[in-house]
Amino acid sequence: MCQCTKANKRKLRCKILPGTIVFALVAVTAFLTTGTRLTRQEKCLPSQEIAFEGVVTHAGHASPGDRTAARFQTIRLTDGTPAVLWMKYPARKGDYVSGLATFEIGESSRNPGGFSKRMWLWSKGVAWTGCPRLVKVTEMEGQLLWILRLPDRVRDHVRQHLASLWTSANGPLLLSLSVGDTSLLTDGQSYKLQSAGLMHLTSVSGTHLMFLMNPIFIATDRARISRRLKQWITLPVLLMPGVLSGWKSGITRASLVSIAMRLDIPMKKRRNPFNTLFLVGSLMLIVQPYALYGLSFWMSFSAAIAISFSVKTMKSAAKNDMHELTKSGKMRFRVCKYFESTIVFSSMAQLVILPYQLMSAPGIHLLAPIINVIAIPLAAYMTAATYPIIAVLSVLPAGTRAAHVATTVFAALLSPAAHAFEWLAGCVAKTAFAFLPLKWCLPILLVILLAYVSTSQASRFLREHRRIVTAIAASSLVIVSAAVFWINHGWRIVFLDVGQGDATLFISPSGYTVLLDGGDKGHGYRTIIPAARMYAVTTIDLAIVSHGHCDHAAGIAELLEVGLVKHLCLPPERASDLVPHIISRVHDKEDMTDHLVSIAKSARVPVSYLQAGECLACGDFSMDVLHPQGPICARDLNEDSLVLRIDAGGLVLLMTGDLTEAGERSLLASGRECKADILHVAHHGADKSSTQVFLQATEPDVAIISVAKKNRYGHPHTDALARLHQECPIILRTDQSGAVFLNIRRGKSTMNTWIEP
Repeated sequence: MCQCTKANKRKLRCKILPGTIVFALVAVTAFLTTGTRLTRQEKCLPSQEIAFEGVVTHAGHASPGDRTAARFQTIRLTDGTPAVLWMKYPARKGDYVSGLATFEIGESSRNPGGFSKRMWLWSKGVAWTGCPRLVKVTEMEGQLLWILRLPDRVRDHVRQHLASLWTSANGPLLLSLSVGDTSLLTDGQSYKLQSAGLMHLTSVSGTHLMFLMNPIFIATDRARISRRLKQWITLPVLLMPGVLSGWKSGITRASLVSIAMRLDIPMKKRRNPFNTLFLVGSLMLIVQPYALYGLSFWMSFSAAIAISFSVKTMKSAAKNDMHELTKSGKMRFRVCKYFESTIVFSSMAQLVILPYQLMSAPGIHLLAPIINVIAIPLAAYMTAATYPIIAVLSVLPAGTRAAHVATTVFAALLSPAAHAFEWLAGCVAKTAFAFLPLKWCLPILLVILLAYVSTSQASRFLREHRRIVTAIAASSLVIVSAAVFWINHGWRIVFLDVGQGDATLFISPSGYTVLLDGGDKGHGYRTIIPAARMYAVTTIDLAIVSHGHCDHAAGIAELLEVGLVKHLCLPPERASDLVPHIISRVHDKEDMTDHLVSIAKSARVPVSYLQAGECLACGDFSMDVLHPQGPICARDLNEDSLVLRIDAGGLVLLMTGDLTEAGERSLLASGRECKADILHVAHHGADKSSTQVFLQATEPDVAIISVAKKNRYGHPHTDALARLHQECPIILRTDQSGAVFLNIRRGKSTMNTWIEP
């Protein structure tokens, strides 16, 4: 009996080992060779505008409805260096391109939890990117090029010919689910899908292949056609998601595995699914070695292994259960098994990709596995229905009445499911209490390990050494929990890099959170929320807007829309709002104050108006309002920016918004105390702000300038910098260093930057 068991184990190892060994060797070789090549290319970056020539190797695709058809295209220059260029007048694959361009290397993220353009470029095998000033396209023709361009033409045709469908109310969601193109999703939609754990459905993968192929398999089985004819029918359908999405990692892996499994039938063989997965992964890395720099490759690959293991386990359990069922109980059994299998698959996938999520996201949502049970059938219906709709609309002439009627009918049929899907995502995204921040994930994993060790399913090694493993896991849990929950982190203040705007996050020792300004449109979702969640902040207790300009208020509006703000504070009301007959300032078109108030009222968020002389104290957070005095009457919103003096652990910060020279004079004339240790420089370092007199009155030790890299305003101005250098020993700029961090603990403060200046 022992000898037989040992023989079976050796046999299992022989089946699995070849694929894993090959994959490990290919991955290590690809990592070493590609990393060296890309690093060398970054060091050879030209320092000025140069003339370039090259051949288009990847044509890219335009956003649906974009008449200019502008897109990112990969070009291999004549010296062999690949580069990604933003082409306003795109070329086709194989065309010869020349012109003038200034190149730069991709930047890493500029804020905690932010997007890394460098890794995005590396996943494409590119180190340089640029926007050409002059471009000449020489069209190349040939039979081979015609064949190579066919998938690009299909993708462009589907996106542009069906633009009326994609730009409809639910079109962006349908486009992302069926084609994997999320370019039309708003930042709000992307945030809701990401928070609800449904974003994986917008990345075309094996799930989409299952959605599409299951109805085909059912139809062909009922038709009782021959096996060979079934193969010819299903093969084009099998390739459809890959062609439309551009053969991303997930769908490429799923398609190759599916083809390999289908070859088992005529060859009368049954391959080990895990070994097949590793061999397919090896083949993908041989063809595209740079895919290993994309998290999508590893997440898709790991999730496929986890789901395959779950399927194998549940199939064996289901066979045993079916023998004990009567015919009347089969339907109930199938329904229960669907919910059980969906929860298991989703939970396993979420657990396996957790390490990758923690590298790119600030935590996980506990409701994600449950919500997938309801959302996946809706996504399956929309995906399976959208593919035949694409086929029908593609042959109808664009702009005709028939195409318009068909588009309207199809959109109406899919509308209920799309609305339900987005409603579910929105509801889950608003349940901030169910979001598990990054710092809590490790204790939870240790608890799971303890539970696993205590069960009979644990491995033989763990059972034999259960006491030692349990002691190690328990002590680790105590240490990690103490570090997470009981250690006093002190004050944490983050001056976020939101480009040409302001956004500063204050986290007090007790956990009270204040956000002063939120940057321009998009930064609420893409910058503030990821950064806040890196600090385990799920809601903003107090959001303060210094003034209503977009570069300070738009991000706050986005946080209000998704219910992450508990209280909103604004500058004093306009004089015209209080006494209509008073001649007030000319209304600024960029003033978002009314819009903020409207969103706050609809979200039932209380609104307060601050003015000079008020002192705000919330727990261990306190601040004095220094400016403006009374209702706003100035013509310039910047002149009446809120100026706040904040005491954080004995360190005084002066936050000045976009205060102008006139505002500085008014503040100094009021006689209020302006001296501060740290000065947040007004108006991004504009020439008409930060006057010599004002700087002498504040006497800052550190000045922080929130400003965009290579901005069109020329901020910070050289004269303003000269004045700052005279009065302040240390100057930090977000355009040079990314986010700036200030930590204050037990009377000692430290400052760090996200990027080394």
